[in-house]
Amino acid sequence: MRRRAQRSCAKSFYWQNLNRCLGFSLSMVEYQHTLKDVYKIAGKDLTDKMLAVATKKDNLVKWFYKPNKFLKNKSPYEICREGKQSELEKAIMDVLTAAQGG
Repeated sequence: MRRRAQRSCAKSFYWQNLNRCLGFSLSMVEYQHTLKDVYKIAGKDLTDKMLAVATKKDNLVKWFYKPNKFLKNKSPYEICREGKQSELEKAIMDVLTAAQGG
């Protein structure tokens, strides 16, 4: 009886550690977004406008998925998912106008 309880505890400990390790390793895997993903979410017109001002395609993709203080701490991705592409376009144009001294 005692051996059975010890084995049960050992198995439980093993599975807890395995789950903890797997949970950690799975959280380390990050999906690499592409420009194709941005086109799919934002649409061709808006993505082309964003590309016109971006210095590099990779920078645009990273920027698109990160929260932005000019967008009320939302990412451009979130805004597009909410169907508010026009708001994103307006915010981009506001920043560009300000940068040009207008």
